[in-house]
Order: sequence, then C-alpha cells, then structure tokens
Amino acid sequence: MSHTVSRRNFLKGIGALGMLTVLSSCARTPQQAAAVGGGLPAISVWATYPTGTGTYNDLAALANMVSANGGTRVRLMTDNTGIGRLGPVINGTAQYGRVGDEYYYAFEGNDEYTSENWGPTPIRLVWTPPGNYGILTRKDSGIETVADIRGKRYPRLISSTSMNRKLEVALALGGLTTDDVEMVDIAYSEQAEAMKTGHLDVMYQNVVGGTIEELNSQYPIRWLDLGGGTPEQVLQRTQRFVRTLSQITQQYQRTADALEYADLRYPDGYALRLRGVTTVSRERALEMAKRQAVQGKQDNKKTRPTEGRH
Repeated sequence: MSHTVSRRNFLKGIGALGMLTVLSSCARTPQQAAAVGGGLPAISVWATYPTGTGTYNDLAALANMVSANGGTRVRLMTDNTGIGRLGPVINGTAQYGRVGDEYYYAFEGNDEYTSENWGPTPIRLVWTPPGNYGILTRKDSGIETVADIRGKRYPRLISSTSMNRKLEVALALGGLTTDDVEMVDIAYSEQAEAMKTGHLDVMYQNVVGGTIEELNSQYPIRWLDLGGGTPEQVLQRTQRFVRTLSQITQQYQRTADALEYADLRYPDGYALRLRGVTTVSRERALEMAKRQAVQGKQDNKKTRPTEGRH
C-alpha cells in the first residue's frame, strides 16, 4: 500500500518550523508508508549536501525539529554530486531532496540527465529558499578580484553540472574562461582541504557552515566580488527590465505572471526564467535548426508550381 504525502500535509507537519526546499517522489516502502499524525510517514529520508556544509546544517536542524514535534523519524542521506543527491529521490529511496539547480536538468532531461533512465523526470518543488553561495580564496593567495584567478587552480566539481555552470559564469565576470585557469577535478566536500594544502586556489561554497569557519580560522579567507553594481546601476537595470519585460514575454506567448526568476547583474542585458519555457543545450538547438531547415526545403518543394505546359 502506498502513501503519498501532499505538500499541504508536509508543511502542516512541520508547522511553524519553516519551509524546506525539496523534490517529492511518490514511491514509498511499506515501512515508510505507516503514517503518523498530520499525514507524514513514520520514517522519511531526505537527500542533501555533505556534512559540514551550511545546507546540511540547516536541514539537520529542521529534521531534528520535525522528528521531535511531528513524530516522523528523519534520516539524512548525503552526497557530493548532483546525481547522488537527486538519484535517491527519483528511484524512491528518499522522499525529499535538498538539492541544487540539478533539478532543472533532471526535469527537462538535459546534460547528464539526457537518457531514458534519468529524464525528463516528473518532479516538483515544495519550496525554493534562497541559497547564498560564492567563490572564495585564501587572503595569502594574492587573489583580490576574479581577474586575478588567471593561471590559478580552479575547481571543476565532479558530477555537478549546475555548480560548474555557476563557476564558469564567475570566471566570465572577470573576463576569463576555463581555458585561462588550471582546472582541478574535485568533489564538492574536498575543496576546503585542498585549499589548506595548496592544491586549490579558489573554491565554491555556501557562505556559512562549519567547513568555511574552520578554514577561515586556520587560513583567513576572502570572498571575491562577483558584481552587483552601484545603487544607480541597479536602478537603471531595474528600469530597463520593467520597461522591456513585456516584449520578452510576448515573444514566448507568455505574460509577466510567468516570470520565475530574473538576474539583473549584467550591464547590457538580463537573464530570466519563464514558466513553461524550456531551455535546450546548444547541440540540441543546432539539431532543431537543421531539422527545421530540412523541413523548410521539403515544404518549398511541395508548394513550388509545377513547370511545363498547362
């Protein structure tokens, strides 16, 4: 017998404890299906980031409160990789996942989730809390701006496409690409130790957590400025965004209500996400363009007047 926990029951179960970013799965084991008060299962498994990270600490505190007040025993599963966190949710081992942007790719079936086994995957969000992440370096590294990273050892996080995309964007803010740095393949939780030993010059991390505090106590750190602009620049970008948003939404047959996210950091434009508008990879876009071109030629042949005597 299966037992589905609704979003309302979940939030009711945690009451005033706050809300959680999770991805839901309908799969339940018989043991997990035994419900307690509020519609929550007796046992619940949540997948998240490794111990020592700010995300893990937040989730562990919430799990303790849910267990103490909701009667549900919560077990946390940790993993360094996006697939490792999302996989248990997809196969039913975990009921919720405190994950990163990898859910975008799983939902749409892009990047490493481009397969019959992985995606597109029917997942849903319960809540989306903001995540404060950035890139940092040791103060004794001589790195003060993103541009100073040129030639330095830079992380490429294993099986973590969403975080690697952010790391690429961070480089671009300093006018750099991955060709300008020495890429180091490393797990998310191994970065701090690599910073201590000098095997890594820059790391990507949540701005809070025991890992950061421990590193900073031994080797003072510096968070690099990723840009934001002066108040005047922010106002100008906001005015441009408000002025042109309707033009963008109309191109995709949407209204302003479809707006889910906007990034106004860029001096000559902005990035946004619209509900119902799917992104595709560059390779996929080229494939679609070629297919449309071939279809267009075929359509032209069909509509071309027949030559000869009439």
